[in-house]
Parts: sequence; C-alpha cells; structure tokens
Amino acid sequence: MPANSKVLGARSYGLESRLILQSTIAGVSIEGASMYGLGQGTARGAVPSSRLVIYKVCYEDECSDMDLMVAFDDAIQDGVDMISLSVGGPLSDYFSDAIAIGSFHAMKKGILTSGSSGLLLELEMARMKMAQRPDCTTNMIGCTNREFLSTPSPKAGMYPLTSAAQAWNDSLQMPDAEGYCFVETLDTNKVKGKIVLCKGGSDSDIKEIGGVGMIVTSDDSLDTGVTLVLPTALVNSERGAKMDKYINPTKNPYAVISKSKTVNVSAPFVASFSSRGPNLVSPTISKPDIVAPRIDVLAACSKLVAVTGETMDNRVDACNIISRTAMACPHATGVAAYIKTFHPEWSPATIKSAFMTTASEMKIGDLFAEWGSSAGQIDPTKALDLGLIYELSERSYPFIIYSEAILSIVTRNENTNCSTISPFGAHDALNYASMNVQVENPQSSTTIAFIRTVINVGPENHLTRQW
Repeated sequence: MPANSKVLGARSYGLESRLILQSTIAGVSIEGASMYGLGQGTARGAVPSSRLVIYKVCYEDECSDMDLMVAFDDAIQDGVDMISLSVGGPLSDYFSDAIAIGSFHAMKKGILTSGSSGLLLELEMARMKMAQRPDCTTNMIGCTNREFLSTPSPKAGMYPLTSAAQAWNDSLQMPDAEGYCFVETLDTNKVKGKIVLCKGGSDSDIKEIGGVGMIVTSDDSLDTGVTLVLPTALVNSERGAKMDKYINPTKNPYAVISKSKTVNVSAPFVASFSSRGPNLVSPTISKPDIVAPRIDVLAACSKLVAVTGETMDNRVDACNIISRTAMACPHATGVAAYIKTFHPEWSPATIKSAFMTTASEMKIGDLFAEWGSSAGQIDPTKALDLGLIYELSERSYPFIIYSEAILSIVTRNENTNCSTISPFGAHDALNYASMNVQVENPQSSTTIAFIRTVINVGPENHLTRQW
C-alpha cells in the first residue's frame, strides 16, 4: 500500500504528527526491519489495512482543553471507528475533564477511546487524568520479553575514564549539582576524550565539551532503553559505587561501553515508571484497565531527522527503538482495530471487556498488586474468542457522573432526570469487567455485593470460566 494512501487526512491544533505511533497501529509489514541491527525481524502494525486521520492537539508540553474538545467533535463527525489519545494532566472531576467529556460522546457514537495511564510522578500527580475515566480504555505501560543492553566495564588500553566528581568545574558553587554532568558543571579539559561516570545529566552536553561516553548511576528506569547521542550505559547504584571505587585510586582508569545487544528477559511486567492505581476520582472503579507494550518498541521513524532528534547527531534510520508512555496507547488501539475487523458490531464496552477478560497473567508481580498490573497483558488472539462480555451503555454512567446538573451538560440532554434511572446496584453501580473495593484495614471483615449482567457472544453451549 503506498504510504501516501495510509493517512486520509489531518487537522492541525498543535504538535507534529508522530510516525512512530502511526506505524504501530497501521504500519505495513517490513522484513528485516531494525535499528542499526537491533531488534531485527519482520515489523508491522496491528492492522496494516487500516487508515488514519491525524488530529494534532498539543504544542510542546501544552494541550488546550478547547483543542481537545474540538478534536473529539471533529473525529466523531469524521466517522472514525476509534480514537488513540495519550495525553495526561492534573487530576480533575469528570465535569472539568475535556477528555472525559469527549470520550463519553465518542462512546455514545460507538467509538472506543484508548489512552495511556501516564508516568508515575509525585503522589499528587501519580494518578494521571487518563487513568480515571470509566468510558475510556486505560492502558498501563508493559514490557516485552527482550531488552537492549549496553554494558560498561573497565578495560585497559581503551577509553580514559573519569567521574563527574573528578571532572568537576572548580569555579562553580553549586553543591546540589555535584555528580551531575552538564556543560556548566564540568571542566572541559578534564572531560575531553573520556567516558564520564555521572549521577545524571545530559549526554549531549558531554559530547559538546568533548566527552566520548557516559555512564549513569541510577536505580530508576533500569528497564528502559533510550537512544542517545553518545554511547551511554545505565547502571544501578551498587555497580556505580564499584566503578567510582575503581576510578578514585587508579592512576589511569580505562573503560569501554559495549555495543548494545539483545537479551531475553522474563515478561510481561509493568514498567517501573508507569502510573498505578487506585482510581482517586471514582474509587469503586479499578483503573488502569490493561497492560500493553511500551518499552523497547521498534517503530518507524523519519529519515529527515536524527534518531535522537538532536542537531549534533547525524545518524538516521527508517526505524528507531522507542520507550515512551505513548507507545502503550497505539498498541491497545491497534488491537481494538484488529478486533473490530472481525466484529464490527461490537461496542466500545464489548471490546474493553474482551481486553480485560482475556488478558494474560503478569509473570512478574508488582508492589501494587492488581493496581500495578490491572487485568493483565493484552492478548489480541484470545480477545477474539470470547464467551461472556460485560456490556455498558450511555445509561450506565449517570451514577458515576453524579448530579443531574452536571449530567445534563455532559450528555447534552436538558431533560435528564436521575430519579428515572435505577442504580445498577450494589457496590459500584457499573457493569464493569473488574470489581474493586478499597478498605482502610486489610485485616477487617467486610461484606460487599457486586451485581453484574453478562452476555454470551460465544457458541450457544460455550463454557466460560471468569472470576
């Protein structure tokens, strides 16, 4: 299929379109795809025959609620089958949330909205906006069974090795920045031609002042691969301390950072930086819903810019290794599109139910238990072979959105009367595919009732076991 027939149209509200996201959903099959030999194999999007319409709603790090609402209205009017949207923001109630309102109206038209749960930040930001919405499929950030590793090791006769402490700019009075590698914190004469051991900093800054490599000591995001300007390795604090202990007493320390290689790892597991539950807006609804791949994803990129996006980098390739929160979103959207090709009559709630009730169990446990793993890792093949589904309709949401005044505005129905709508019943008042209760004392005894209605979409005598 010619590339120029893949995108049907585009509307501009801000940010440049992301080829890496588009190829994950709709990329055609390419044999021998890799990034400089890494991840080599046949690459393809979830549904190569699908078409895309691009709506650009953000500029740099800012997204306007007005642009988001207009984009939702345009997408609904354009007749799209599903919406892939990975946009986070501060926690807010549904009435103040442009994406909650937009995804609700998309749901009314049979359109599924898929979004990523976001980054795990400070406590007040840890439950990102996308993660709370009952009318939106929320995807946690998961990992595949491979990682790309670059290993640093001492090796005589290779590259001179120093640390940020030894290469410190003595004229700088910034004790809080000690150990961090930036142009202003390091002495150019002590860095040129060397690999630098740092607590953090910028690889492009080290390259700018003549450094040839960077080793970063950190216990965060060790499960994440990143494409950088300089040869760079991320090591945990224990190994970083050993390297520092080697550097300090050694007259002429040397090291080498090996070429990145592919290693097999146990998977699936949830990325260390992915936002977890619980749901702070609607505590009775478990969020996020599902885990989808996001780390070390091979995706198409443009040869018009360097693989790092840095002007000092001259490396270009047709593919890149991407690790971003946004990558989970097109994976889930692509699977939803795949399911829709077999079952065009299925509603957004049916597809979400298919995701959640057929997900694969996480092989590696999470500190947050189900809040950290949701229903499990998405499984496209199993999602087609359903027995029972949990259906939701527009009338399922009033007791989540609460008041008549708010409900009448969100639903655009001036005649809304909550007294005419019976509560779905029991603990959570929503026919959701998961059941969740939060208790203050885990040792206490409590009785909770959940009411669910299921529909059999499998064979007449199909036997389904669900918990």
